[in-house]
Amino acid sequence: AATNNVQINPNNNYSYGTVTAILNAVIAKSIGEKQAILTNFGVTENGLNIQKENPEMVNNVLQYLEIQEANQPNKKAVVMNNDEFITFGELAKRARIVGSFFAKFGLKNQAIPVLSNQSINSLILFFGVLYSGNYYVPLDIDTPKDRLDTILTNCDAKFITGCIKNFDSYGLNIPYYFIDDIKAEENCALLKQIRNNHTSGDPIFMVYTSGSTGTPKGVIKSHNSVINFIESFVTTFDLKDEVIGN
Repeated sequence: AATNNVQINPNNNYSYGTVTAILNAVIAKSIGEKQAILTNFGVTENGLNIQKENPEMVNNVLQYLEIQEANQPNKKAVVMNNDEFITFGELAKRARIVGSFFAKFGLKNQAIPVLSNQSINSLILFFGVLYSGNYYVPLDIDTPKDRLDTILTNCDAKFITGCIKNFDSYGLNIPYYFIDDIKAEENCALLKQIRNNHTSGDPIFMVYTSGSTGTPKGVIKSHNSVINFIESFVTTFDLKDEVIGN
């Protein structure tokens, strides 16, 4: 098939980012704009034969954090309403310490529930879980016992982590690791080994539906899915080195 002079091979499997690039190119206002979009995703005018998921060949979301750590380690990565903040360098280092701690359990692509709130510690735990080669399941700190029990069973959780010191585990027989109690040395060799075994298709997080119509169901997203969204979002809105808050 051909779309706006862009040749599409129906026998190839294209990533979300590539398909988005094609659609954006179709509606682009000028030839120059179209070519810029396609080039950004490794797409050529004479066919989609370049196997390139994103411009920098990022295959792990942690690479975004590490790029910022290397380029501007002292820049504020997150600022809270109470003016509490953490730099990219500090965020990455603390995440690797958490990751080194979790990595000692020898798990791979395992769901790790994180009792989280809107805090810097929650982000440290999310990134730390990823460094350990696993994926996080964000859970509200006020999750009811029945729902928590269902989710822990469904995702076959081996333990829970979180930023709540006095967590009431409702009597559930599962270990809980409070972030301030996680003590470990940064094990660079182990983290490198984990990264070498990583693929872009590995899961990054799982969120559960409300369960209002039945049992809560987990929805998993992969690193590749998130990376393609980020690349497309940044390109579409022409984001630069600016601050984005939520």
